[in-house]
Amino acid sequence: MATRPTETAPTDPVEVERLLHELRVHQIELEMQNEELRRVQAELEASRARYFELYDLAPVGYVTLSEKGLILEANLAIAVLLGVTRATLVRESLSSYVLRADQEIYYRHRQALRAADAPQVCELRLLRADGAPVWVLIDATVAPGSDGAPVCRAALIDISARKQAAEALRQSQEQFRTAQEFSPDGFTILRPVRDAQGQLVDFTWVYENGAVARMNGTEPLAVVGRSLLELFPGHRGSPFLRAYQKVAESGESSVFEAEYAGDSLPAPTWFRTAVVPMGQDIAVLAQDITATKRAEEALRASRQQLRALASRVQTTAEEERASLARNLHDGLAQDLTRLKIDLLMLQTQMCKSRDVTVRGALALSVGKMAKIADGAILSVQHIATGLRPAVLDSLGLCAAVEWLARDFQDHAKVTCLTNVPAADLPAERDVATAAFRILQEALTNVQRHAHASRVEVLLRQEAGELVLRIADDGCGIRAEKRDSLLSIGLAGMRERALLLGGQCDIRSQPGAGTTIDVRMPLVPSAVPLETMP
Repeated sequence: MATRPTETAPTDPVEVERLLHELRVHQIELEMQNEELRRVQAELEASRARYFELYDLAPVGYVTLSEKGLILEANLAIAVLLGVTRATLVRESLSSYVLRADQEIYYRHRQALRAADAPQVCELRLLRADGAPVWVLIDATVAPGSDGAPVCRAALIDISARKQAAEALRQSQEQFRTAQEFSPDGFTILRPVRDAQGQLVDFTWVYENGAVARMNGTEPLAVVGRSLLELFPGHRGSPFLRAYQKVAESGESSVFEAEYAGDSLPAPTWFRTAVVPMGQDIAVLAQDITATKRAEEALRASRQQLRALASRVQTTAEEERASLARNLHDGLAQDLTRLKIDLLMLQTQMCKSRDVTVRGALALSVGKMAKIADGAILSVQHIATGLRPAVLDSLGLCAAVEWLARDFQDHAKVTCLTNVPAADLPAERDVATAAFRILQEALTNVQRHAHASRVEVLLRQEAGELVLRIADDGCGIRAEKRDSLLSIGLAGMRERALLLGGQCDIRSQPGAGTTIDVRMPLVPSAVPLETMP
């Protein structure tokens, strides 16, 4: 039997040094490897800590389920969602938290998850610990567990708010449909139809409510999907079709009023129509305003009759005033003048009487009678001037304006400045009368209400029109009184100008005075009453 030679330690110092060097190198390499292992281990621990932190603090619930559906792992979010502790969930069946009515959904979800090698999604309700249901979306997939056995990893997302919003939207849509069905106004949804070049050529009938069906005599289901122009040829070239096309092209809403006649409507009908873009479609809301239009026409006719009557009354009143003024001036004033002359003659004759006492008494009585006659003459002249100033007929409007301004200034003690043309304006008699009466009314208002210290009156001719402006520095007129129908004087001024085809604009602010601008044609043409507002 051969013997193995015995190894002996090297005795050569060089060899010993080499071996020691190799040992030191190996030791350093081992230490470096250990350091790398410790570093990798630390990173793994940190990564695992981050993973568990993300897992536990995630806003979405996460669970790991066994093949039998038992909860093996659960994060804090699912525990909070169900109102229980995380320890309570472990080893519990997830199905025990599923609402009874949704158990079938959960069962089918698990069956699909086993059969398909792909993630599965479902929506169902879970029961919280307090008995309140909560909607969740379950997104689950099958993966191998730590021991190699398949497990189910599922994310549970709270979708209660989304479900509530969807239900609110559904109820709102249902209420809207109900309201539209029972609404007296027509509601239609139309879809634009374009040709190969993209040109809008027609509309497809998408929806109509009961009101439209009753108007058109159609069945809602029978018209859906059909052409608008095929169903209602009368729309071709109508303002309705133009409005539909404009809204479909621009995407901007449109509201208009128009009359529609033809097709299935028994009589021409006025509609107030709103056309609104609604996604790729347009919605049409049509309100039958025929009764309102008929009432407006009746009111307009009534106003025309009233204006014709008012015009006739004003003309008749002016004629009566002129006639009464002439009668007062030519009749009563002349009689009073003759009476005064006779009294003066009688006074003269009595002065020749020999009885001084009788003569003096009679002269005194006659003098008193003469003064009474003078007062009566002045009263008659004042009344006659108020009814129809003679200066207006004899000297013209410009002179009449200056006379009226001087008379106002003398009686009201308010400075009144006039700016009128040197030559009289070629205004017809009715226009001159209306301008004079408007100025007369305006100055009367200033005297009674304005508390003004200054009034300026401007009269001129401009582009075939008479322009009259009266401006004061008084207390002004409140807006509600200025626009009130009960302000007879202001309304009368406007009406006088309106009846002659002109306008009267009254601008005023409390404390800032009042300005009245009147414009009337010098020679008014026949203004159709129906054109007046």
